[in-house]
Amino acid sequence: MSALRFVKTDPTQNMTVLVRDAVPRAMQAAVAARLMAADGVGAEQVGFIEPAAPGSGAAARLQMMGGEFCGNAAMSLAAVLLWDQGRSGGDVTLEVSGCAAPVTCRMAPRGENAMTGTVGMPLPERTSEVCGYPAVFLPGIVHIIAPAAGFSGEAQAEAFLRRAAAKLDAPCAGLLLFDRDAMALTPCVYVRATDSAVWERGCASGTAALGAYLALTEGRTETALCLPGGTMTARARAEGGRLSALSVTGDVRRVCEGEAWIEA
Repeated sequence: MSALRFVKTDPTQNMTVLVRDAVPRAMQAAVAARLMAADGVGAEQVGFIEPAAPGSGAAARLQMMGGEFCGNAAMSLAAVLLWDQGRSGGDVTLEVSGCAAPVTCRMAPRGENAMTGTVGMPLPERTSEVCGYPAVFLPGIVHIIAPAAGFSGEAQAEAFLRRAAAKLDAPCAGLLLFDRDAMALTPCVYVRATDSAVWERGCASGTAALGAYLALTEGRTETALCLPGGTMTARARAEGGRLSALSVTGDVRRVCEGEAWIEA
């Protein structure tokens, strides 16, 4: 048994565990699976805090459990680094898995153990169609947008998502069930490394993907979406049919911190 120091955060109820101690990349998926389990710490996702590359200008690197990009976890790490310094807000630049360039999180105080964060998201590589639905290809994750009533239940939706991920050969894929009348989003994210399909209560990359799609197809510059865990807002700027800026705003709350005992 070995103890790993962790901090658990709540970014729009997308429960996230960040591991402070070094874990070899080859072991991260297995460690993440144990931490996420009901008899572990319990979470929807796990990220590992690593040193940033020399000269990158980043404060740290966030390596997600499947090598994917995650905006909520990035905002969580930015908040944790600020809390560690005794600060209630500020700008934090991070390296994040699945993204070639560093991202900046702008954090503002929202109480003693909470912040509101805006993260500059990587721009989509392309938009296309996957299995008959529009899809937004973000670095590290592909999000497929489908009508909220398009599937008969969670099992059918998860089976579809697994098939789509295999067809795309993508490390991480999301299914965004979108209720246009209510401007509501229900996201499911599948990570191949952990073979986990999670119905996330908050999803920054899904919010960004849908905001980007609506900016490109309808000219929306701001899209506020009701997710199961609360409201997240995407802001996008499109010029000449291409996106030039994309960001997501949400809230982060500190939940707990301690040591988790993991079987070696």
